[in-house]
Amino acid sequence: MNKKKLSIILAVVVALCMALGCNVTPPEEVSIPGPPANVTEAPSVTEEPVAPPVDFSHLKVAIIVTTAGLGDEAYNDVIREGVQRFTDENGIHLTTIEPQELQDIRVNCVTLGQAGYDLVVICENSVSDMLREVAPDFPDTHFVSMEGSVNDVPNVTSLQFRLQDVGFMCGAFSIEMSRAIGGGDVSAWIGGVRNPILEITQFSTQAGAAYAGGECKVAYVGSFSDVAKGKELALQFFNEGISIVGTYAGGANSGTFQAAESFESGKFAMGGANGQFHLSPERVIASNVKAYGNAAYEACVSYANGTAVGGIKMAGFEQNALELRYSPIIGHLIPEDVKQKMEDLKAKLISGAVTAPATQAEFDAFLVSLS
Repeated sequence: MNKKKLSIILAVVVALCMALGCNVTPPEEVSIPGPPANVTEAPSVTEEPVAPPVDFSHLKVAIIVTTAGLGDEAYNDVIREGVQRFTDENGIHLTTIEPQELQDIRVNCVTLGQAGYDLVVICENSVSDMLREVAPDFPDTHFVSMEGSVNDVPNVTSLQFRLQDVGFMCGAFSIEMSRAIGGGDVSAWIGGVRNPILEITQFSTQAGAAYAGGECKVAYVGSFSDVAKGKELALQFFNEGISIVGTYAGGANSGTFQAAESFESGKFAMGGANGQFHLSPERVIASNVKAYGNAAYEACVSYANGTAVGGIKMAGFEQNALELRYSPIIGHLIPEDVKQKMEDLKAKLISGAVTAPATQAEFDAFLVSLS
C-alpha cells in the first residue's frame, strides 16, 4: 500500500472518530520500509566494448635469405617459417628474395625501400656495414638483421644469440657421448663457409670438448650447399675412428648424415637449425637448436604492434632461444648420467660459473685456464 492511500484511510478514521466524540491523537508520519539491510540490489552491468582485431594485412613484408637459398632445411628455411607464420596469421603477402650474389642484398634492400616496404627481414649475417649505409635512406622501412651487429640505426633491429653457450654444451656432449659408446675422447665439427658468426660456434664447441677432457677436430666445407664435400669430410673423420661429428654447414649437413648412415653402427651426427632429426632419424642423436624462427616471428609481431626498436637484442638459454636437443627417436641411447652432466653444465653457463669463449683469443685463454 502506498503512502497516498494510507493517508486517505487515516484521514477517514480520524473524521469518524471526531464525529463520534473520540479523543484522537494525530497520526505520526508513516515511512515505508525499504529492503532489508542485508540485501543489496544487483549492480547494473555495463559490458565493455570488445576492440576489433587490428588489421595488419596492409603491411608490406619481405624476407631476403642468404645466397644458399631455400630448401636447406636449416638456417634459411627456419627463419622463413617464422616470418611466414606471422604473415599467414595476418593475411599478408610475403615477398621472398633469394639473392644469387652477396652484393645483390644491397640492391634488394634499396629496391624494397623504394617500393615502400614496411618490414624487411635479412638472413645474411655479414651485411651490417651495408645496412648502416642503406637503412637511414629509408626511415619508414624497418630492417631486421638476423645475427647482425647494427646497434646505432633506429630502423634496424639486430637479433643475436649467445651461440657460444649452446656450442660449448654441444662440444662437451660430443665427448661425453663418444665415451659412452666406446668412441674415445675425440669428436669433430664441420662448418660451411668460415665467417665470424660460425667461428663462435666452432671455438665454443672446441672449448666444450676440452672442458670435458677431450678434443674436437674442425673442417670447413667452403660452401653451405655442397653435400658431396660435406659427406667426404665426415667420412674422413669417421674413418679416423671418431664417433660423433657435429655439422654446421646448412644444406651440406645432409652429407654428414649420409656419411654416418654408411656405417652399420656406432657413428652419429649432431644437427642444427630446428633439430634436423627427420633428415636422418637413426643417426642424428642430438642437435644445436637455435630458435631463429621464433625470434623472427616475435620481431615481426613487435614491429606490427609498434614496439620494435633499433639496436641489438640478445637471447640465450634464459629466453629459451637456444637448446641442446636430444633426438626424439634415438635419444634413449643417451645415458642418464650424460644428460645430468649437461644439465649441470647448462646451469653453470647461465650463472656465469663457466664462461664459453667466442673468439680465437678467448679460446686460447680458455685452454690455458684448463691447464
